[in-house]
Amino acid sequence: MLLADCKGVTKPAEAHWWGYKTYLNSCDTKKAITDANTVGASGGITGAGLGVLGIFFPVLLIPGGVSALTGSYFWLFATRLDANNNGKGVIVDMTWATVFDITPQ
Repeated sequence: MLLADCKGVTKPAEAHWWGYKTYLNSCDTKKAITDANTVGASGGITGAGLGVLGIFFPVLLIPGGVSALTGSYFWLFATRLDANNNGKGVIVDMTWATVFDITPQ
């Protein structure tokens, strides 16, 4: 993909008292979507696997639940990035509590 195909701007994360603001151009947004979907799928697979093993080893249910919730969070993050990209990139506001707001550029 050519640099000219990447609409929008990418800037380093800006630290604020409430968290971070990050600008991603359309190409970097697509990369972030792919990465977040990979983490989401990994969390789902791990959570499901530990959930099945939890039938026999109940101690595995807690890490399985944490893994599944983490995977779900990253899946939601990826879908919101994709929904707001519009081919021009996004602005991601992420608080210290990992609550995010994603807006189109």
